[in-house]
Amino acid sequence: MPTQRMSDGLPDVPEWIDEKIDVNERRETQDHHIVDAIQTAPRPFVSVKYLMNKLGMSRQGVKDRLDLLEEIDVVSSCQGANGRVYWVTNQVSKWPVPPDVEVGPKKSDETTVSEFISQTHVQLAVIALFIGVGGSFLITVFLTSTALSVEIPYEVMDGIVLLGFLSSLFSVLFMFVAGVYWLFDRVQRHESPGLGS
Repeated sequence: MPTQRMSDGLPDVPEWIDEKIDVNERRETQDHHIVDAIQTAPRPFVSVKYLMNKLGMSRQGVKDRLDLLEEIDVVSSCQGANGRVYWVTNQVSKWPVPPDVEVGPKKSDETTVSEFISQTHVQLAVIALFIGVGGSFLITVFLTSTALSVEIPYEVMDGIVLLGFLSSLFSVLFMFVAGVYWLFDRVQRHESPGLGS
């Protein structure tokens, strides 16, 4: 049974929630408002963005308050398809949210920067690039010292040239492996059911 808090200017919340959350006079938006916004949402779960728009709070402010409410078991959350979703904890039963729940429409089918960088073939290509740049630098040092007739011991010069060429070779090898991973990934995506071409 909800408590009668409307006289205090606060929305009604279930009594068990009212006992757990306190009123903070320094805050314009009380925890009661957050719980009420979740309970009156058109869906049984909400995203941080929904609460930001509904309550006019910052993203970090909403996240901090939801974390506190989750610590005292007023709200629960789980990772959805496009972000974290929150709902008021039900003491009678656990309300599971499937992991494929859409928090909001995805802006586009394009890969984000973080998704792009986390791909194995991209990481291998970046390693190949750094190794190749290092090898090119060593070969440039050798050619410059030769052109300027700088006297460097033969063993050191031999090591620089060998390391430069080996770095270039490993760079090509890593680039080849990155290409194989990319092809394997493309073939796997096309063979997976339910994924577009």
